[in-house]
Amino acid sequence: MCILPSRYHHESFGMVLAEAMSLGRACIGSTRGGIPEVIEEGVTGLLCEPVPLELAGAMLRMVESGPLRAKMGEAGRRRAQSLFNVGRQVAEITRELKGVVRRRRGQVGDGRQAGQDAARR
Repeated sequence: MCILPSRYHHESFGMVLAEAMSLGRACIGSTRGGIPEVIEEGVTGLLCEPVPLELAGAMLRMVESGPLRAKMGEAGRRRAQSLFNVGRQVAEITRELKGVVRRRRGQVGDGRQAGQDAARR
């Protein structure tokens, strides 16, 4: 089990959660920042407000149910493999960077530069 009880709204992603999920660990995280983008509530883990009583309740629920931890851990492993793998991240970053380059060069949808189109008319 992995617990990330961040109280800060600027928590960007929660990489530790994605890493724990890739190892088949059920996760508990706060509802702050990017944590809810990593944990799918009730599927790969539990989300709660970062206050002691709610965190204790989520931890107790996980500790008391081995089958729940196993089910969420397996779902988390699958989610991490499909969403947070290096190949996918590289492909998405490459796609975004190519889009930036195209926009900077003034290219239109078919790959030609807008200035070339105007010169031909």
